[in-house]
Amino acid sequence: MGRKLRSVNTKFWDDSFIGEMEPSYKLLFLYLITNPLTSLVGIYEISARRMSFDTNLDEKEIQRGLDKFSAEGKVIYDNNYILLPNWLKNQNLNANMKKAVVKEFTALPTWLINKILGNNLKSLPNDYETIRKGLETIWEVKQEVKLKTEDEFISKYVEPEEREKINFSDLENMQWFESILRYVKLKISMEELNEYWCQFQEGMIADDDLYRGKEDYRSHFRNWVKIQIEKNEKNSTNNGRKGFASDTTQRGLKNLAARIEQKGQELSETI
Repeated sequence: MGRKLRSVNTKFWDDSFIGEMEPSYKLLFLYLITNPLTSLVGIYEISARRMSFDTNLDEKEIQRGLDKFSAEGKVIYDNNYILLPNWLKNQNLNANMKKAVVKEFTALPTWLINKILGNNLKSLPNDYETIRKGLETIWEVKQEVKLKTEDEFISKYVEPEEREKINFSDLENMQWFESILRYVKLKISMEELNEYWCQFQEGMIADDDLYRGKEDYRSHFRNWVKIQIEKNEKNSTNNGRKGFASDTTQRGLKNLAARIEQKGQELSETI
């Protein structure tokens, strides 16, 4: 393993959380943020046995310390993974380090990624909320990181069988429907929009396209409605032209028939 540099701010010792700790817990907490297995994302795999060996604290004392840190919202220990909720917000990351954070995060096990993200946009466990918010600060740097939203992350990294199947009724609310009507400049009524919504769902179900994030479906439907309206307008225009051409032809034929009949009468009178 390559050498890593981990800096500790001198204010570390002024923190009341640290100041009130027993010496063994101070050692353990300092170890958790500086040991060789730490990562830029603040999430790494480590066994209690390894922690005990490196700190010379017994495993029961390690567990008591981890329980205390967890109760304070400072550390999560989940299936041999240490998660430091406040890690990212306390880091000063440059562009390359931000890319490294995303790379490290996407290399984590799928079950852990889902748990941190809230299992495809479901509500997060409270102790994971801080981690997700820290990751969002990385995703917001669009020129550095291509993963700008949870939907994009899930689409790229979470296998379909690991995602939750969409319940379209969860997307429905009047405010969203009204925003779509404004987006299409009120060219259709709410009733027509509801009909489009039913058609859209049927299409998604038929294609088994049921494992995206909610915002992805909302955006897709909005654009799909706009396309349907444009198609209908184009067809209506073409049908109008065809109708005009048909009417013109009918009038032309009638006029031609009338002239032929008139010529016939004139010819009869001459004879």
